[in-house]
Amino acid sequence: MADKKDAFVYSDEIRKLRNHTFSRLYLLYGQEEYLKEVFAGEIRKAILPEGDDAFSYKRFSDSDFEVSDIAEAVDAVPFLSESTLVEIRDFDINRYGEQLLQVVSDIPDYCTVVFIQNSEYVPDFRLKFNKYLRDHYSVFNITVQGQNELALWIRKRFAAEGKNIDREAAELLIFLSGSSMNGLIPEIKKIASSVSADTVTAGDVSRYAHHLPEADVFEMVSCLSQGRTKKGVSMLSELIDSRSEDPIKLLAIIASEYKRLYAVYMAKKHNKGAAWLMSAEAAKQDWLARKMLNAPLKYTEEQFENIQNMLTDADFKMKTGYGDNSDILMDVLIFLTSEVTNVKDR
Repeated sequence: MADKKDAFVYSDEIRKLRNHTFSRLYLLYGQEEYLKEVFAGEIRKAILPEGDDAFSYKRFSDSDFEVSDIAEAVDAVPFLSESTLVEIRDFDINRYGEQLLQVVSDIPDYCTVVFIQNSEYVPDFRLKFNKYLRDHYSVFNITVQGQNELALWIRKRFAAEGKNIDREAAELLIFLSGSSMNGLIPEIKKIASSVSADTVTAGDVSRYAHHLPEADVFEMVSCLSQGRTKKGVSMLSELIDSRSEDPIKLLAIIASEYKRLYAVYMAKKHNKGAAWLMSAEAAKQDWLARKMLNAPLKYTEEQFENIQNMLTDADFKMKTGYGDNSDILMDVLIFLTSEVTNVKDR
């Protein structure tokens, strides 16, 4: 399983590469494919500054190779360069690692080995080979970056497109379109090309960015909780009618948003601020925490309890085949709207 000791700080590792502080072996795994590829490219440039060729750079992928091929590449003496780089992609180290243990325990000084795993692969560190890699080399779980790092990266990407964007708008983009750099790159290009002004605003982001279901459900729940029933019902109906999301997943998102909203209710009740809401993991961004605290909240504690019971019951029905999941989700819609019918729409 992944471990906190594999945490990856891009700026720190780039600094090491530029100072020629190299590991003999790197194992890169985790969800953030874009950053894995960027870092692998930086390793390649640092080890082979004059460029790669068939002699200095060996790449194995698509499982079309044997352990003996890797061993041969690791032992190959450099030709027309000072170093060699062996890059191995999507190799099942959980299954074949033991066969490579002798190879990686004696990597020549002129060679650097890089294992790059796809986003679905998680090394099992209970295994001897994987433990050895972690104890002796650089093992990184390259996952979604923190808000600060990601917001800074977004601003740099917009700058490369000739646009400015403030931090709040950058964080709104993360909230609406997700934290995956792979997913954010086309959104940044689309927004930058759609906005004629030099500065991209939060309004521009909201208008042009792709909205994940989580973002739409957040807005829908906010509308219902604030008494804006017509818009909330319209948004939920669109989510159901689009059939773009599995009803079970959509129900889970709705339940998560009501859990977040209940945290807001408790914060208001006990006079807690944005920092408390963030510590309770109801919001990752300060602007979002403040927005939720400043918004009116029409639900009572009894209504929150009723909604929680209803969502739990609907989840049970879906997962036990009680009925058609779309029909169950529609019942959820009817129930949620009934909870706010006593509030004047505005």
